[in-house]
Amino acid sequence: MAPRAALRLAAMLLLCTAAAGLTATGAIKTLNNFRSLGAIPCRGNTRIIRPGLLYRAASPAKVSEPDALELQRRVRTIIDLRSENDARQDSGARLLAPRTTHVELLKRSVVSKRVKRLMLRQPLHAMPFLLFIFLRKLLPPLVADMHQRITSLIHRKLSVFIQSIELADVYFWILVHHGESLRQVILTCAEESAQPVLVHCTHGKDRTGVLVALLLHICGVSEETIAKEYALSDSWGCSVEGRAEMLRAMPPKLQEALDGCAQFDAWCGAPESTMRELWRRVARRYGSMDRYLDSIGINASTRERISAALTMPVAESPPHLTSYPA
Repeated sequence: MAPRAALRLAAMLLLCTAAAGLTATGAIKTLNNFRSLGAIPCRGNTRIIRPGLLYRAASPAKVSEPDALELQRRVRTIIDLRSENDARQDSGARLLAPRTTHVELLKRSVVSKRVKRLMLRQPLHAMPFLLFIFLRKLLPPLVADMHQRITSLIHRKLSVFIQSIELADVYFWILVHHGESLRQVILTCAEESAQPVLVHCTHGKDRTGVLVALLLHICGVSEETIAKEYALSDSWGCSVEGRAEMLRAMPPKLQEALDGCAQFDAWCGAPESTMRELWRRVARRYGSMDRYLDSIGINASTRERISAALTMPVAESPPHLTSYPA
């Protein structure tokens, strides 16, 4: 990354955390990938995201009791973009669970459907995979050694399909299959009675990243800035802890196939190119991101209302929040 780009990313993180009255090592020390969206420039740098309204993070299941109390003081609404069942798989005390609303953005049935489609497009790999599954069902469970060998072959073949799935694929699935859920959360984030809002998932970069990207687009944030804000999650996602959290969140039967898989390592990251690719796919399918939003019931007038609720003129913002790097 060029030094100028690195400085821009660092400056964005500093501004976002300052807008929240927090720093990355400050009041919420035990919440990973946490940041405010406040002070991000929009509408040709004439407005900024209003400080103190929107926050994003990884799962808060492990936050300490003091941090949980601080979050409850600062945030009115907590939205987990996973099902309650998935959230229960988190390790930790889950102190904020009673205050959390769940809106699922990536159902397992959707992932299963999409993976099956990929398999049909790769019959040379799909046929052995299905054959191994059939053989395993035929073998008595008592033939443990053979069972284990076939299971290993199944996992090996499964990794072939996994290698073909990119982050942009998964993000596009979220848009295509969960429009109503996205609409619901976007409208909630713009409601004064719900603010301030914290949105999270497991990593705080995938489901959360898609939602935040839509919110920022509605507010008039440029595609370049959206991609850079998304990329702030890269270091956490690729960390030892972040990678472990991602693996643990996967279905148990996939964990063996994923561990050590190069594509899984790519899934843990948050490169700017992924968000740009998502925008390209939306343009090919819908014409533009605005047309996609129209298709899920967030039309131009609704977008204007949301933008007005979440942004403020630069001229009215505190002086220390108006120096966002050009």
